[in-house]
Amino acid sequence: MATGPQRFVYYRVRRDALVQAQLAVRQMQDELRGRWPALQCIVLRRADAGAADTPTLMEIYDGLPSAEAALDVESLARERLAAWLVGERHVEAFEPCA
Repeated sequence: MATGPQRFVYYRVRRDALVQAQLAVRQMQDELRGRWPALQCIVLRRADAGAADTPTLMEIYDGLPSAEAALDVESLARERLAAWLVGERHVEAFEPCA
């Protein structure tokens, strides 16, 4: 794992677009790993997403090389996911503890 902050990004999507949104995130993350080979990333779906009208997805990023790279991720996500979002993307950054 990288020593910098890990980024956790969560947001809701339209239920009818859940599969499309998940696919778009995976494709986006593949592209990001192409830019930064050390990047580790994953997309998760909230466990109760099947019952929710607006399921929650979470992206986790470890190994972004800079704050600018984090901004690039958000810019790309806005471009790729805007059609399916319900509300805002929420970004949290956590650093390793000593």
